[in-house]
Amino acid sequence: MMSGRGLGHTGGTLDKLEAIPGLTTMLSTERYTQQLKDVGCAIFAPTSDIAPVDKAIYALRDVTGTTDSLPLIGSSIMSKKIAENPDALTLDVKTGRGAFLREWEQSLALAQVMIAAGEGAGIPTVALLTNMDQPLGYEVGNWNESFEANQVLLGAGPSDVRDLSIAQAGMMLKQGSQRTLNPTIVGMVLTRIRNGRWCGEIFQRRGRYGRREPLEWEGTNRNPNRNPNRNRNPNPLEWKGPRQVH
Repeated sequence: MMSGRGLGHTGGTLDKLEAIPGLTTMLSTERYTQQLKDVGCAIFAPTSDIAPVDKAIYALRDVTGTTDSLPLIGSSIMSKKIAENPDALTLDVKTGRGAFLREWEQSLALAQVMIAAGEGAGIPTVALLTNMDQPLGYEVGNWNESFEANQVLLGAGPSDVRDLSIAQAGMMLKQGSQRTLNPTIVGMVLTRIRNGRWCGEIFQRRGRYGRREPLEWEGTNRNPNRNPNRNRNPNPLEWKGPRQVH
């Protein structure tokens, strides 16, 4: 998967991953191609060979105050996704006060634009519109959020992050199997989380990014006074209107 850096008030996927000491997402074409053959997964930045213009578009949006431009958001995301030529694509489109596009109608329009782009390129594409009126989970900051994601892979972590991750993973399995999103598919996701298989696979893949020694998540209990019973975020999947966009 080709991902981007942080822009505006948002944190980028690559920035979060590279908060893990020793990990890099700056992979050459040869390196990520070999990684795909070896472990079946790669997360990397645009290169001079694939989606080279995206970096320029990112910079342009930043200095011109157009980070919330629907056409530029859509073209930036889909240029990377289409260049990957996946068998199918599941998009998570944020809406609410923490998103670039705060209004439901705007986010829905963005989702429809990206679905049309994907389908036009011959890629079966679906989108989930998810709630960003409040931050997901407890953690803030690239390293902290990577740690929290690791906890979800271990079957723990905050319920809102876990529920959204399961919904997205289930949707991807549905696309791969061409079946409906049913309890059986959701059960497959839960089983892999509970037995730690996904976490093990992620660690294997992480080793391909230049880090070979076991990762120490230092500071696991760095905030012992955190109240686990504070008001939780609203369920990110609870929305009036469609959650899956067609």
